[in-house]
Amino acid sequence: MRSSILSIGSFWYSAWVDAGQPDLGKLIKQPLAPDEKINLQREEALYRTGKCTYQITQ
Repeated sequence: MRSSILSIGSFWYSAWVDAGQPDLGKLIKQPLAPDEKINLQREEALYRTGKCTYQITQ
């Protein structure tokens, strides 16, 4: 698991470097939709209690 985390992180870092190391602070900020905000709050609450499980919502 740790090696896969390192591998994915290295992939994204290499892509960022190859892109010229753009300033990520200048990205366009888009507010969350109300249902996305509710889902995020629910996931954070589950994470804090140690009951977070991964599931895809559509």
